[in-house]
Amino acid sequence: MNKTDPNAGFHTLQSALAYLMTRYGMITSLNLQHCPACCALTIVQHLNMLLERPQVQASKSLRNTYQGLLNDWESLGRHQEEHHPANQNFATPAVEKGLIH
Repeated sequence: MNKTDPNAGFHTLQSALAYLMTRYGMITSLNLQHCPACCALTIVQHLNMLLERPQVQASKSLRNTYQGLLNDWESLGRHQEEHHPANQNFATPAVEKGLIH
């Protein structure tokens, strides 16, 4: 992080969030061997971190945008967790297919 730029951490969080959202789309669309639930929950963590930033607190527009995204991604994260292969009654097929990490 650049100590001379007080927004460096904020910009890094925004960049990471954009990457994670794109990655989630690729995971779900292309059936990549990555866990969509874990990705969605990581997005929720990043949104929570952004909502705590002074830049977001000072802007009603950013607060509303990130809060709306947080609500949607929390719902998506819960859905993905419910359908996580580890929640299957018989996990052996999921392990064999590499679906459980």
